[in-house]
Amino acid sequence: MARTMSRAGAVAGWDPGFRAAWTGVLAQAAEAVSEADPDAVRRVRERLAAVETTARPAQHALLVNLRNILEAMVPVAAAQPVRVRTRREVEAPAAR
Repeated sequence: MARTMSRAGAVAGWDPGFRAAWTGVLAQAAEAVSEADPDAVRRVRERLAAVETTARPAQHALLVNLRNILEAMVPVAAAQPVRVRTRREVEAPAAR
């Protein structure tokens, strides 16, 4: 995905609608994966499918890359026995 990003051109030059949709679904994907929630991962994948773009091929490739990652993460999230604490949780003072 990093290689694809480098080929997609400067983010500032992307179509604003695509940029907003991409960053939004990417943030949702990060949240769903970090929570190890297979249903949330599936919902994000459905939202990703709704992102329509007439953008450059490299931007379309980003959508495909993320779709493939999310598809692979569903069984991983479903089998995840351990919940990894977020940085915010780690840095927060312990409740007393």
